[in-house]
Amino acid sequence: MTTTQSMTATAICAPCNALVELGQALLKDVDPDKARCKPEGVDANHPVFIYGHLSIYPDMVLGAIGRGDLADPKSELWHEHFMHGKDCVCGCDAYPSLDEVVARWKDRYETAIKAVAETDDTVFARECPIEGLRDRCPTVGELCNFMLVLHTAFHLGQMSTWRRCVGLGSAT
Repeated sequence: MTTTQSMTATAICAPCNALVELGQALLKDVDPDKARCKPEGVDANHPVFIYGHLSIYPDMVLGAIGRGDLADPKSELWHEHFMHGKDCVCGCDAYPSLDEVVARWKDRYETAIKAVAETDDTVFARECPIEGLRDRCPTVGELCNFMLVLHTAFHLGQMSTWRRCVGLGSAT
């Protein structure tokens, strides 16, 4: 661990912090009772699915940077509903509440950001340990950037779209 943040960590963490703020802003005026519903006539992911999905990937990042000790041992339970390839189901009572998924997303995401901030560039330069993602993200640094920045921004864009479709408009 270094006392000065590496260049790679800085490049990843700065947008991550902005995404945490955006993710929270996008929840403004969201009715928790409607957060498990797709907009009428639109096949779009709903807030519970979006934040639940985003909440499982920081633990992947923690493992990749050698900080699996910070991963949530209950993460596997969330994979059943939110892992890549799972369908977003409208009105599914099996999903946790909006408050629960948002709290988990924020906790997992902030834990990963803090760990990434403390990671040395030699770790980021290592080969991506996840074979299925290695073509897209050859190094640990590229995996961290993809999962914490690009992937998150993509899904927060879905949240922005959901807001517009249900009549909430811009959150910012």
